[in-house]
Amino acid sequence: YDGEDYNSKLQQIADQYDKYSDDDKVTATEISVSIENSTLVEGETSKITASASPEDAQCKFTYTSSDKTVATVSEDGIVTAVKQGTATITVKEKYSGLEKTISISVKTKSSEDNLNSFKRDVDFAEAQINQEKGYSYIQDALSTYLLLTEEQKIEVDGHYKKLLKCIELYNQNVQNANSKSDDANKNALSPIKSDNND
Repeated sequence: YDGEDYNSKLQQIADQYDKYSDDDKVTATEISVSIENSTLVEGETSKITASASPEDAQCKFTYTSSDKTVATVSEDGIVTAVKQGTATITVKEKYSGLEKTISISVKTKSSEDNLNSFKRDVDFAEAQINQEKGYSYIQDALSTYLLLTEEQKIEVDGHYKKLLKCIELYNQNVQNANSKSDDANKNALSPIKSDNND
C-alpha cells in the first residue's frame, strides 16, 4: 500500500474492531458531575469529577469550554478561571453521547475583595452599634454595597438585612440622643438613610 491506502486500511481495521467490541460494552445510562454551577475568582481552579451509571459502564469523558478566554478546562476536568465573565463547561461521555453542562462564573479579585469587605463591615457595625465606630462601619458597608454585582447582592442578602437592622438601631440611638439635647445643639447626629437597595 502507499501511504494513503495504508492509513485508510488501518482506519478500517480500527472501525471494524470498534464495531465488534461495542457489542461487549456496557453503555452508560446516566452521568453525573461533582459540581453543578460554580463561581471562581480569577486564577482559581476547580476539579470536575464525572461518573456514570451503571458502575460497570465503559466510559470516556471529554471536557470543553464555551469560552476559553473566561475559563479553560483540561483533559482531566480541571477548570481554571481566566477573567471575569461566564463560561459553560460541557462534559460528554463518548460511548453513550450523554452530556452535562456546568455554568462557571468568574469574578475579579477586586470584586471578591468588595464582597468580603462588605460582610466584614456589617459584622463590625453589628458588634459596635452602640459605639462611635459603629457609624463608620455602617457608612463603609453602604458604600461597598454599591460596588457589588447583582449576583453578589443576592449572595449577601442576609448581611444586608443585618445592615438595615444596624441602621435602625443607630437611628434609634440618634433619636434618643438628640431628644436629650437642646434644639440649638449643632452637634446633634443625623440619621442614616438606607436607600442603596436600588
